[in-house]
Amino acid sequence: MDTSRSITSRARTGIRNGCSSIARCPGRSRRNQYHREMSVARTVEMFAKPPRIKRMHVIDAGTIEGKRAARFHCERCGTETGWYQCGITEAKRGLPCPECNEGYA
Repeated sequence: MDTSRSITSRARTGIRNGCSSIARCPGRSRRNQYHREMSVARTVEMFAKPPRIKRMHVIDAGTIEGKRAARFHCERCGTETGWYQCGITEAKRGLPCPECNEGYA
């Protein structure tokens, strides 16, 4: 078996360069450009950030029957809650607004 012939045929088909489909990347320079663009696209998909949660903020806080409670208001859409029993940390963080975050799962 002639090894030089098999190496050149592998290089021609793209197996040596990691490309299994010649139809998508026909030339050597185009092949490199194609793989570069595909790797950038995959990277963007992998590290895409999820949409930021819109939160309501405390407008009044106090105690109800000895338990902490707060009322919340959304600055974006104007939604306002009644008294909501929550801890200090949850009140400081804020609650997700049901109107603004409606389309997100």
